[in-house]
Amino acid sequence: MMEEFATTFVETTLMEHAKFANYLMLSSHLLANPEWDVDGVMGEGDLMGVTVELRDTNINLHYFQQTCDSIIRGRKLTNDAPDRSILEIDEQENLASFAPLGMRTRVVNQVVDKLLEVALDINGVTPDIWLKGANVFARDVYGLVGSDCDIPAVNRLLEVTRVMTMDYERFSLLSNALCDLMGSDGFIDIEELTADTTLREEATSMLKAKNISYPLDAISILNRRRS
Repeated sequence: MMEEFATTFVETTLMEHAKFANYLMLSSHLLANPEWDVDGVMGEGDLMGVTVELRDTNINLHYFQQTCDSIIRGRKLTNDAPDRSILEIDEQENLASFAPLGMRTRVVNQVVDKLLEVALDINGVTPDIWLKGANVFARDVYGLVGSDCDIPAVNRLLEVTRVMTMDYERFSLLSNALCDLMGSDGFIDIEELTADTTLREEATSMLKAKNISYPLDAISILNRRRS
């Protein structure tokens, strides 16, 4: 039931009515096209910290999240009765929080999945990543879901944006180190890396030292960064 609600909310309310689908197309071009007027896009951010194309999605998503939070707070106030045991109150609060928290998490997960599809080039629409566009995308991601960092999928997406917005020096050092490990020149073969246990463990250890928890995501980004 909650998964069905989340799918309907994301696909109908956000993708269609709030034009989230339009933003996803824009963001793929923003990341992949070095000629895009990113300075103009950066100048169009609203007070909520996102570009104008993402504004309606941001408003709808945050209103939904606030509604879920208000339900949880309302239930907690109802349960603050002096004649009830702490155990009874905790049980009631857990039950009352289950549905709104579950729906919120599922909605955010689906939103994150769609943003990751763009960032990780799942559908082949983001073959390159340029730093200026990556900075806009990272700002939009944080404005949209940055407050939900307690959800693991959000942390994954935020890490992806941190990797794609690395300054050139840090990016080059990390990319060159991984290429040296692989014995390659400018490209890290993910299939070769995952097939070799020793290489995979060494690469994972190298990336963890840089506070990167999703090595395959990072390598996908490193292979496509162009500036």
